[in-house]
Amino acid sequence: FRHSYVLGVVPHSWKTALVQPIPKKGDRSDPFNYRPIAITSLLSKIMESIINRQLMDYLEEHQLISDRQYGFRKGRSAGDLLTLLTHRWAQAVESRGEALGVSLNIANAFDRVWHKALLSKLPSYGLPERLCRWIGSFLAERRVKVVVDGSCS
Repeated sequence: FRHSYVLGVVPHSWKTALVQPIPKKGDRSDPFNYRPIAITSLLSKIMESIINRQLMDYLEEHQLISDRQYGFRKGRSAGDLLTLLTHRWAQAVESRGEALGVSLNIANAFDRVWHKALLSKLPSYGLPERLCRWIGSFLAERRVKVVVDGSCS
């Protein structure tokens, strides 16, 4: 793990995902009725967890994540946000004020991130160069193989 991080290089074997399409209820001839389950390297998962922890610690320590961000944050959940919003709406009703709620959920958001722009922004937040280099390697040259009935694409 240390070697990968110091060099900023993610091994190719860590970048390959085997995707097994699992049928949902409904018409099996409809490609949208399948849930893709990606199986990746265990070593990659462990390293991703280490990097994620380092990144989240840095972002929180330097207050680079909005206090209003609840998803994917340690010690916060959608339930916590719902409790806060319900409390705020109740306060507005009691004071005969107004309350407005806006929620945004971008489908497949991670799949739509422009990696080049993301990687160019990371250093501007003061992230360590090694971490930026590792993330760049992690995002580059990813491969997906689809497995159906034991055969691989």
